[in-house]
Amino acid sequence: MDVMAEVGACCVAEVMGTELYTLTPDTVVASARRLAFDNGIDHLLVLENGTLAGIVCKDDLRFAARNALVSECMSSPVLCIAPDTTLREAAQIMIEQNVSCLPVVTGT
Repeated sequence: MDVMAEVGACCVAEVMGTELYTLTPDTVVASARRLAFDNGIDHLLVLENGTLAGIVCKDDLRFAARNALVSECMSSPVLCIAPDTTLREAAQIMIEQNVSCLPVVTGT
């Protein structure tokens, strides 16, 4: 098996980041921008009552008004994948759905 085929067959659980940055839908965009910038991250998860309600990326925040709420610029529902999804499958989903982030969730 060549290296690229081997990498593509690896599960996302083996390479995913585990540090999560979360907001609530009523977070002000300026605060969300600061959180993203201060931590050097591109995507923030939006939780409402402990449930994944949306996701925002730096571009969403950049084009939103500073005093707007995250709920106004977040993407929802969120396309998620399971930890046992292969990297190849995840890449294909991202291409087909034109997304730059796929949260990995269990128990869905």
